[in-house]
Amino acid sequence: STFYDAASSQITVELNQKAKENFSNSEFVLMDIYGKIIVQSNLNLGKNLFSTTGLAKGIYIARINTGAHTTKQTKLIVY
Repeated sequence: STFYDAASSQITVELNQKAKENFSNSEFVLMDIYGKIIVQSNLNLGKNLFSTTGLAKGIYIARINTGAHTTKQTKLIVY
């Protein structure tokens, strides 16, 4: 699951046990609209928190990659 909470300026990505078993090489990638990688991090079991403090207002793409595949992609608007 991926959640963005503008009030707390953070993105939460939750990886449960079943997902971790199926996608052992999961990573979170946050990019700007031009494709520049802002954050790239491996995901651990449970809640993974990523701060959006310091990001310029705008549209970003949050992507969860598993191995060579993108399993989820969503648009985030930071305001």
